[in-house]
Amino acid sequence: MCVLLRSPRLTSLHVSGINSSTGFSPSHLLNTVAESNRHLKDLTLEDINLSDCHGAIFQLLDNYCMLEALSLKDCRLLEKCSDKEDVVRQLVNSLKKVPSLQSLNLAQNRLAKTVTVLGELFKGPSPSTVKELDIRQPPELLELGKLLETHRPPQRLLLTLKSNPLDRNMELRDTALGTLSHLCDLITDHWNSRDTMADHISIM
Repeated sequence: MCVLLRSPRLTSLHVSGINSSTGFSPSHLLNTVAESNRHLKDLTLEDINLSDCHGAIFQLLDNYCMLEALSLKDCRLLEKCSDKEDVVRQLVNSLKKVPSLQSLNLAQNRLAKTVTVLGELFKGPSPSTVKELDIRQPPELLELGKLLETHRPPQRLLLTLKSNPLDRNMELRDTALGTLSHLCDLITDHWNSRDTMADHISIM
């Protein structure tokens, strides 16, 4: 934390794979960044448990900041939430307060049905300026597509949808991707949920 305090003009920070057993406090990190690193443009937190840090995340975004890219990949954001949709909606409202934000990565956070709430990023008179959105593994693609049709992004999105479980229903998948393709440039893959399940069983 001392490094952050001594680097008020820091523009990029990437922290990965640190857990609480080391004495590391994610909330303290986020609070320090919010207070001392107002020039930060790129913040990446990966494989860090942020399930108890919603307040610190919202505070960081609600306060004046210059973030252009935010990545909270594999951070277990909704692990302890009783009302996941409410937390994601609060996150969306805070993200919309950052006019400089261009890139958002929430991959591998088990967003499940709450992924549709992300469509509200572009709702209302002050939509988000996000151009790149990485959510990976979203099961509710068609619902997300319909919401984005209603609340269209101000500019075409680059949307990453890798490791999508809809390979079991290809008709639904094709319909969803068709809807999204009118609004977004899509990054997908040939992920196979059966292969993943087979790998899981073999490990067990």
